[in-house]
Amino acid sequence: MITSLSHTGIVVRNMEKMIAFYRDTFGFQVVLDTQVSGKETDDIVNFPVERERIVLMERGQMQIEFLEYRPSGRGYPGDYKSNDLFGVHLAFQTDDMEKDYAMLKGKGVEIISNGGPQMIPPDHPIFAGTKVLYFRDPEGHPLELIQMPS
Repeated sequence: MITSLSHTGIVVRNMEKMIAFYRDTFGFQVVLDTQVSGKETDDIVNFPVERERIVLMERGQMQIEFLEYRPSGRGYPGDYKSNDLFGVHLAFQTDDMEKDYAMLKGKGVEIISNGGPQMIPPDHPIFAGTKVLYFRDPEGHPLELIQMPS
């Protein structure tokens, strides 16, 4: 029986750029940096892999696994929309949306949400008063910042 969510994996093209972004923007730290290859790797993903670099980053109880394959595959689509069926995003909870939004803008992070953070209307049955912001990491993966009402 499934007991918990272990981690989230993100396939990346430029590992160093992604490590720097998640470390410098969110405070994640590298806890594992290794490379694998061979038949066992090929069998797990069901395609030939010259080499796979795996980096596990942590911040508190959060873990993100970054996977850099050689050869690399297709990039994240530049025209990605939230309703695309392959769409997945990470949501980071914040206690100060305005401060974190200003930090993201100051770092030149691409913001998806039109006009910045959005407030979910007070008549919403689940998320009334929640602030949300969608943005992208350096390789275009969609991320969400969420602040629940206090």
